[in-house]
Amino acid sequence: MSIRNIKEIGNVTVVELEGRIDIHTSENIGDEMMTLIDKGKKEILFDLSHLNYLSSSGLRIFVSVRRRLDGLKGRVKICGMNKTIKEIFDIVELTSLYEVFDNSEEAIKSFS
Repeated sequence: MSIRNIKEIGNVTVVELEGRIDIHTSENIGDEMMTLIDKGKKEILFDLSHLNYLSSSGLRIFVSVRRRLDGLKGRVKICGMNKTIKEIFDIVELTSLYEVFDNSEEAIKSFS
């Protein structure tokens, strides 16, 4: 599994991802994210500081979380993208759908 850590900072659920998100790991991560949302977590921050590979199946996690939270009046933001991961988001034109921050401190403050 590529979830390094999940922590609560105020109302924000910070999900730290690491390593690779591909067809072998994305289903488990997606299930875990839906479980968090089902438990009432509506302010989610993905911290990608430790993520070094993202496949198209991994991208679907971000899209499905965004869709689900939009329907619940929730928010999802992203921080810590390295150059490679940002290029992937840019190529598939997903960057504009998310507020993207350099670090988790800035992102967490933006939820207030």
